[in-house]
Amino acid sequence: MNRSIGSPPHRSKATARPGAVREGGVSDFLQLDTGDAPRGGLADWLAGEIRDAIADGRLPAGGRLPATRTLAADLRVSRGVVTEAYRRLTEDGHVAGRGRGGTVVVAVPHAPTPAREASTRPRTAAGEGLFAGPSDDLGVFDAIRAAPARIDLSPGLPDLAAFPRAAWLRAERSVLAGLTPPDFGYGDPRG
Repeated sequence: MNRSIGSPPHRSKATARPGAVREGGVSDFLQLDTGDAPRGGLADWLAGEIRDAIADGRLPAGGRLPATRTLAADLRVSRGVVTEAYRRLTEDGHVAGRGRGGTVVVAVPHAPTPAREASTRPRTAAGEGLFAGPSDDLGVFDAIRAAPARIDLSPGLPDLAAFPRAAWLRAERSVLAGLTPPDFGYGDPRG
């Protein structure tokens, strides 16, 4: 390729998008900077940053997250770090994978409950405060009961959303196409 003096400088794929990557592993997606991450905990840090962005509204419900390869290249981390962070967010119910549609924010979670006095009390050498009393755990159980169920575990109810309708219809059509008119009538009453 002939590069003349008047031609624009060559740009890599990562920098060809306006504002995608800046120097030093900083991404314009949520203004993330890997320099702020603790050593060894990049996936936890990234999941926490995205979780915070969802909670405070910077990432609205239905908002699409960058592809794992794109975000990994922007942050200059391995794709496994981004994949692990997305997996944790999916398990928490914050995001969902939509196949080729990407990863999207599914719902803004409820505001976290404020820290309780029992958890902020200093621990003494005698062990005071090491074991929480029953009243300290009531908030946790109330929060679990109030949270909507992500999976319906009612007995005897199949997951109708997962029913393979297209495959069922294809099988039904192939069977019906091979039947003769008498096959549609009543069978022999003797069995």
